Amino acid sequence: MISKQVGGPDVQNEIGYQKIDYRYNIRGWLTHINNIEDLRENGALNHDLFAFKINYNEVTESDNGDINVVQSTFGNTVKPLFNGNIAETYWKTRTDDILRKYSYSYDDLNRLKKAYFQKPLPPESFRVVLANN
Repeated sequence: MISKQVGGPDVQNEIGYQKIDYRYNIRGWLTHINNIEDLRENGALNHDLFAFKINYNEVTESDNGDINVVQSTFGNTVKPLFNGNIAETYWKTRTDDILRKYSYSYDDLNRLKKAYFQKPLPPESFRVVLANN
């Protein structure tokens, strides 16, 4: 994990706007910028303004607010990938603390084919196809 600070120290020499933690997998691929599960600490906001997660070889679905690992999603078009292509991205901001997600599908030549946006709205999820070739 690599940590950086954005905004510099304030007048009391404390942390700036946000401390940024980068996490990588064993292959050296970026997997996290901060922690999407840790934007709120014990109900109080910490200093993180933004968190981002990348899934390569894992695909998930949201069920009543719970995130579960699955074999595939969106009609078997989004699958775990082991070639460096991104299967899913998640992000959360401190302003509304809502987890948002894109799932990606690729053609046989590993070109991006579709992107699915998902914003969990318990107990259902809102899904939109953004690109379709």
